[in-house]
Amino acid sequence: MNQNIFRKYDIRGIYGLDLTDEIIEKIGYAIGSLIVENNSDKSNQIVVIARDVRISSPIISEIFIKSICKTGVCIHDLGIQATPVFYHYVKTNNILNGIVITGSHNSKDYNGFKLIINGKSFCLDNIKDIYNSVGKKNIKLQSNQCNIKKIETANQKYCDDLLQRFTYKKNNFKNYKIVIDSGNSVASLTAPKVFKDLGCDVIELHSEIDGNFPNHNPDPSDLNNLQDLQKAVINNNADLGFAYDGDADRLGVVTSDGNIIFADILLMIFAKELLQKIKKAKILYDVKCTDNLEKVIRQYGGEPIMCPTGHSIIKNKMRETHALLAGEMSGHFFFSHNWYGFDDAIYASVKLLDILANNSEYENLTLKEVVNKFYNKKISTPEISIYYPDSNKNILIENIIKNSKFENAQIITIDGLRVEYEDCWGVIRASNTTPNITLRFEGDNEQSLNKIKMLFQTEISKTWPEINLL
Repeated sequence: MNQNIFRKYDIRGIYGLDLTDEIIEKIGYAIGSLIVENNSDKSNQIVVIARDVRISSPIISEIFIKSICKTGVCIHDLGIQATPVFYHYVKTNNILNGIVITGSHNSKDYNGFKLIINGKSFCLDNIKDIYNSVGKKNIKLQSNQCNIKKIETANQKYCDDLLQRFTYKKNNFKNYKIVIDSGNSVASLTAPKVFKDLGCDVIELHSEIDGNFPNHNPDPSDLNNLQDLQKAVINNNADLGFAYDGDADRLGVVTSDGNIIFADILLMIFAKELLQKIKKAKILYDVKCTDNLEKVIRQYGGEPIMCPTGHSIIKNKMRETHALLAGEMSGHFFFSHNWYGFDDAIYASVKLLDILANNSEYENLTLKEVVNKFYNKKISTPEISIYYPDSNKNILIENIIKNSKFENAQIITIDGLRVEYEDCWGVIRASNTTPNITLRFEGDNEQSLNKIKMLFQTEISKTWPEINLL
């Protein structure tokens, strides 16, 4: 069994290679047994299961449900649903356990499990516990005691709940033409409906469900995957474009002139809007975000908290700190004010449009103009991903931290290595979802951006001679 599929905040691998039918069955036994052990009350021995549209998802779901059933738990099967719809069902029905079968933003060959156990998103040591439990012979099976309940209303209830928070302003949304790229995935079941019900003029792109993802990989954090959306926004004279990943918890945004707005800049817009209502709110962000974000949060009276990357890690940190908002450079956004605190790209896209349509300060302004209104623009790279084997990538990062010496810099090692100077910063970390090393750089100008890249090239190459950042 490949231990690397048990990642920091979910279980994920290539179906048929790392994630075999036998391993899936054993994972089902282990998770079911964990749910039973944690809940002596039979009424809490319930698990919600949903899946994305990947070709492998139906067979994984079938095997997983059969195996987890044998531990005696009750199944609420949502079928094909966006991950935010799954989270919403779990939250609003006060169910403690849930598993969504998804490869998220990964390519079509990947699949896996996002987990909620005993009311918390499973990550880090909890994922290791599942790995340690897989294959144990002392698991007690209770055949023929499983009850499977098919749920047909989850998507409609999610849409109704979201819409009732915004439809009192519905007339303002009618002025917007929106292009939605669902990436041939689950977002097509929910996002177009929501924006149409709000009164927007919606142009759909890649709404046909196809687990082979024939048009592009459903990952809006990769700028190459936004090219179709950029063209469609410009060609249709649209106001905005939204793109979603394979399970609709990551968001990409394109302006009317085809520019891509990075997620950390969007988080500044969300932060300002929240802090104008609730002073001193805590706002979380990951290590790949611009340092302008911290300044904006402080400027409007909030408390910025930098966190390791990872949707499960951030959700648990929000619970711990009572933060009202969080976001990641990858496009995950978490709203605890007026929503439920889970990562939800569909809610985030509606919220962004709500701010543009209904904030008098931004009247008649485009998104690009709103960004320029308060953002001290720096020069930053997108996320840079370089292939590195899963088995060695964490060791590489540990050695880079140990061997590199950045003089007179602030060093942050909560997730990889982030190095900050007054006029620039850079970060290098191991991806938790792919066999990659991720980097990002930012500077006040081209000169400072080149400076931090040169410093990283010099220091990292002590451990990783093949690296080329220049």
